Amino acid sequence: MIPPVLLAALMAASPLPSTSIRASLQVATDDSADVASATYLQRHARTTPGPGVSSVPSATLHAAALGTRGIPVQLPAIAARPLTPGTAMGVGCAAFSNGTFFNALHAWTATSSAAAPPAGAVTVQSGVAVFEEGRSFLTSLTQSFCIPAGARELRFDLVALGFDTSAAFLPDAFEVSLLDASFRSVVPTWSSAATSFFNVQESGTQLFGSNVTVTQIGTSTTVAVDLTGVTAGELVLLTFDLIGADADFASTVSIDEVVVDDGGPGYVYCEGVSCPCGNDSPGSGCASSLGHGGRLGASGTTSIVADDLVLEVRDITASFALLFGGTVEACVPTGDGLLGLQPGILPIDLLRLGLQQASASGAVDFGPGIVARIDQAAGAAGTVIAGSTWSFQVAYRDAPASPCGNLFNYTNPIRVTFTN
Repeated sequence: MIPPVLLAALMAASPLPSTSIRASLQVATDDSADVASATYLQRHARTTPGPGVSSVPSATLHAAALGTRGIPVQLPAIAARPLTPGTAMGVGCAAFSNGTFFNALHAWTATSSAAAPPAGAVTVQSGVAVFEEGRSFLTSLTQSFCIPAGARELRFDLVALGFDTSAAFLPDAFEVSLLDASFRSVVPTWSSAATSFFNVQESGTQLFGSNVTVTQIGTSTTVAVDLTGVTAGELVLLTFDLIGADADFASTVSIDEVVVDDGGPGYVYCEGVSCPCGNDSPGSGCASSLGHGGRLGASGTTSIVADDLVLEVRDITASFALLFGGTVEACVPTGDGLLGLQPGILPIDLLRLGLQQASASGAVDFGPGIVARIDQAAGAAGTVIAGSTWSFQVAYRDAPASPCGNLFNYTNPIRVTFTN
């Protein structure tokens, strides 16, 4: 059962004082479902600007409330991942990683509150992260990272909302937060009492902060939050939460293309994770005989007219580097690394764009003139058009010995969307 005073709090237009809520929780039963619901009502009463809105203020409140009732809940602390070679961040900081989910849930932590089977879960299906409500009150996907210099925005694609509306007690919801080490939002939230910058209700109603932009493209929604006011180097926790507040348990939400835009012209996908012989090197390609992976980055702009994009190779062996590009992405174990492109239907889907000798330190630059290289390889001018997305990767020799014995490897691939 749910204490009557908490039900009253749910329906009230203004929140109950926290002392009243805490007193009410003392009379809740120890049944898991009742306590989880009571906890939800506690948080709802403290955060909603009006009745009927589902939102969870922060991971600390959730963990504390359920923990005091003896219900186990697994929620990650903010802890930066280890640095990889070449990571230009503060000590202990890690760059945001694997927002395309090409590497399954690498760098992410999926959690759900305790529940009778089936519990909530997050899985990657066809390159998309899918949240399944199950019987869990809260199903979350989180990643800690440091805000990069020049960060402009964080964005993600809300690919599909599949809310189960068969039960009508409290609506399910999905929300996104960006929190500091004290679990306070580092960006404006949709309500002064909330910690999320974006919230979508079971009804389809969207609630978002003042610096959030929501763009609808077909059936997909792109949500972007401005990061220009967030301090570079600050350690943050990005959390996606599916709130299963009612009696039904079949709600699903799908997301993809989570990007922290630092103003650079491209971003990495298919990092060195699940490499052919355990030679993993997150944040780059798979590790070579040097003990770390080769990196491919980019500078310049995405302008076709300016054609000043430069693709920068670092940390490979002092060998020849082969640049190739195309429009069909993959992430397939090949040689000692992961191949991030594949042939498609058209000849231009995979093109050889140049062969250059790397320096003794394993560095080489391709460009400016990448657009011209593509036109030359395709045999036609105007191959690259505004709005088109191209991916690039570099293959290199790793002889006379390599971790897996195949004597060749790849950098990470990088994705670039061109503009006029």
